[in-house]
Amino acid sequence: MPTSCPATSSTRCDRRGTVRRGQRVAAVSVVAVAKCRAEPGGMALRRQADREPGPSEVLVDVVAAGLCGTDLEVWKWPDWLSSRMAGRLPVTLGHEFAGHVRHIGAGVSGFGVGDLVAVESHISCGRCRTCSTGRAHICEHLGYVGIDIDGGLAGQAVLPADVLRPLPATVAPDDAALLEPFALAVRAVTVDGGVRGRSVLVTGLGPLGLMTLAVAGDSGATRVIGVESNAERLRFARDYAERVPGSAVLDATAAGLGSDVRRLTGGGVDVWIDFSGADAAIAFGIEQTVVGGSARLLGTSFGPVAFDLSPAVMKEIGFHTLHGRDDEAWSVAIAMLAERRVDLSGLVSHRLPLERFDEAFRLLLEGRACKVLIGINGEGR
Repeated sequence: MPTSCPATSSTRCDRRGTVRRGQRVAAVSVVAVAKCRAEPGGMALRRQADREPGPSEVLVDVVAAGLCGTDLEVWKWPDWLSSRMAGRLPVTLGHEFAGHVRHIGAGVSGFGVGDLVAVESHISCGRCRTCSTGRAHICEHLGYVGIDIDGGLAGQAVLPADVLRPLPATVAPDDAALLEPFALAVRAVTVDGGVRGRSVLVTGLGPLGLMTLAVAGDSGATRVIGVESNAERLRFARDYAERVPGSAVLDATAAGLGSDVRRLTGGGVDVWIDFSGADAAIAFGIEQTVVGGSARLLGTSFGPVAFDLSPAVMKEIGFHTLHGRDDEAWSVAIAMLAERRVDLSGLVSHRLPLERFDEAFRLLLEGRACKVLIGINGEGR
């Protein structure tokens, strides 16, 4: 991947996200990782224009950012992303990040300079049917930080105040950078009556799946079982599961997998949570879920998935698909980390500075990392 944006010295590089709503442009000084070209890869370091926050905005000094599957999709550049982003490049990437408030725009309350904040990646309109009924996380006109506006793989980010979540001093900055996916894991565990007194199966043990193991263990599940087919992820998951009492991690490719799950749970799981979006995992989850059980689907396949729905209907399994975090999930997630009830440090396999972003992407694309954190403003190693 190139390490400098072809448009770095041109005003073209500042037309997206860095100069908006007539803001005055100051010295070009903030280093960012941007999607610069409409092609696979196409990412580079660039210098974006520094600016003051406008009304209802906040300027944040970023301290850490995580990379996730959506960032890898931006690198791969499938049609669904290219059709959304191509006309607005360059775009600064990053939607899982945290930082300290530097400047506060007019009309913003609830924040102080120096506050540590996490970022909600979903941008809602505040006016549509779902927003007006308390479901802004699935706004009918949903936008995304790092896709539709500039994100946090940068020294600074100017963001709508509505997407910021102020944090107590007991939350560590690295944990704060993981709060966006962690709050989704919390929501997966807490919907449909939660998991207290119930057994839980998690299929797909990337960072989100492992967070869900930990949250379920902390939330009163009687047994938590994770299933993964990728050998490297399986190794990492088994190491992390040692931190989660009552958990077990199984190889999805092993013979007798279903028998092992039924033996560990006494006949099947009460709650099944999927992060894979794979047809084999969905069929397995339906098979292992007890009559009247709960299925919570968060995995996306970006294509058709084939499975037999009849067993789920006959068992009357309740399905709940999830996309994003509501306010309750954010509150519970922040409290969990503030009280140090869940340890997320074991998820971070690599921590790199912003200038080594290309190495970070290669590690994830090649399947050699679990969670990569990018340290920013001197926070990386």
